[in-house]
Amino acid sequence: MFKKIKDVLAYRGAWILLIFHTVGVVGLLSPWRELFISLTPYNLLLSALVLISGHRGDDLKLLVFFFVSALLSFFAEVVGVKTGLIFGEYAYGAGLGVHFLEVPLTIGLNWFMLTYSGAIIAWRFFNHKLIVAILTGFLLVFFDILMEPVAPKLDYWAFGTGMAPLQNYIGWFIVAFAILYSAGDMLKEASNRLAFPLIFIQTLFFITLNIAL
Repeated sequence: MFKKIKDVLAYRGAWILLIFHTVGVVGLLSPWRELFISLTPYNLLLSALVLISGHRGDDLKLLVFFFVSALLSFFAEVVGVKTGLIFGEYAYGAGLGVHFLEVPLTIGLNWFMLTYSGAIIAWRFFNHKLIVAILTGFLLVFFDILMEPVAPKLDYWAFGTGMAPLQNYIGWFIVAFAILYSAGDMLKEASNRLAFPLIFIQTLFFITLNIAL
């Protein structure tokens, strides 16, 4: 039964992700914005489950990559929030859900989805861990550039200076690079038909919010 559900999610996953994010955009631009902001953690969780359903490869290696990416990014965020040394002076709001050590528990999930998808795509075209790590690092910087203008408006996070400093983007690159260089080999032989749709749909999601908010 679980395999059947997984296969259905994988086959219809791109449409499911598109529906999730389209409903999210409509809701965030509606008078019920606060309600839809509160649903963000659930959207992240459901998106991650759909993405994982499309994974084809060693499940143990996927699990290893998940824990490395989630834990390393969460640790970096805790250090960042408490010291300002990695990303600059910033604080998280309530939009991403329950906090632990001043960091939303969902933040590791977000880092996992982006680093995983970026690595899956990069390994299709390159066969060198260093190149994959660099390209994925730049992909996450690109995503952060898209997210920064809307993050304070959705109560995700905000910088003390109002704008994200250059240090923030350097920090994103370093953390993504560290994740991929340390655990990127776990995904070398894997594939996922939902990796590119997730990246594409989330790009459209944040571009739309940047224009509309």
